[in-house]
Amino acid sequence: MIDWRIGIAGVVMAALLLASAADARSNKRRLPGDGNNRVSTTGMRPAVRTEPPAPTAVVLMGKDQPALVALFGPPRVDRQDGPARHVQFANDRCLLDTYLFPPATGRAPVVNFAEAHDHDGRDIDLAVCTATLQSRN
Repeated sequence: MIDWRIGIAGVVMAALLLASAADARSNKRRLPGDGNNRVSTTGMRPAVRTEPPAPTAVVLMGKDQPALVALFGPPRVDRQDGPARHVQFANDRCLLDTYLFPPATGRAPVVNFAEAHDHDGRDIDLAVCTATLQSRN
């Protein structure tokens, strides 16, 4: 004879499995359309980026001073410090400091390091600063 507790456990287990299977079927993601998964594209336009992405440290690395001026406009500071060249761009929201070093003797200096901060000296996100500098150029 089968123990009644095993029989009840089996019934409960079967009910739980059926309930979870029904739930999975009802939560299936349905695509918009007419039932045949056809979607009208009338009136839809492809996404178009209106502005180039803001340069980040990776994009700035290797750029020379004329390329930086083309991105951000005239620098606030442009000075030679030994082998390095410090070029700073600024607006009312942030300061971007770039440090250029010649990659080889006789070659033009290129960005080797960049950092951004606010006017109180606190570090800020480089991408945010470069975006604000570009938008005002």
